[in-house]
Amino acid sequence: MDVRILVASLALASLTACSSPAPMTPTTMAPMPESSSAPAPTEAATSTPPTAPVDNLSDIKTYGPSSRECTSASDSLQAALKIGILASQGKVTQADFDKAYGGTESNNLPIEAVPLWADLKTASAKVVGLDLQKAQEPLGEFSTALGTFTAASQKICS
Repeated sequence: MDVRILVASLALASLTACSSPAPMTPTTMAPMPESSSAPAPTEAATSTPPTAPVDNLSDIKTYGPSSRECTSASDSLQAALKIGILASQGKVTQADFDKAYGGTESNNLPIEAVPLWADLKTASAKVVGLDLQKAQEPLGEFSTALGTFTAASQKICS
């Protein structure tokens, strides 16, 4: 296993442990206190994450630990992990997002992993500029997308 994937897996476990106990779902979401300034929940806020389940990675092919696809997946994962660490502190800026997703890390991702990367990028965008309290629900979506991309990266690198 690529060392970067192992580090990413450990960081994901740490991020999950540091974030909210479990992502909130519409059935477990606590009611929001009534306030005239609080916006009503939107359909997007209560919908399920766009990522595929972690155990449904049958379309992801293996390329080996020394492949350019593995290097790309590992580098992409590391860039996303930086966002995760900042998000778990409520400190993600637009510059952080641009740095994580504006590089060439993902250029050699296998085509079957690109939708998972896009889901992770979308989930990352949702935590930009939010403090820790406001980031809790989008952080759950981010964690799901990161877990899925981590599992895909592990398979790519095997």
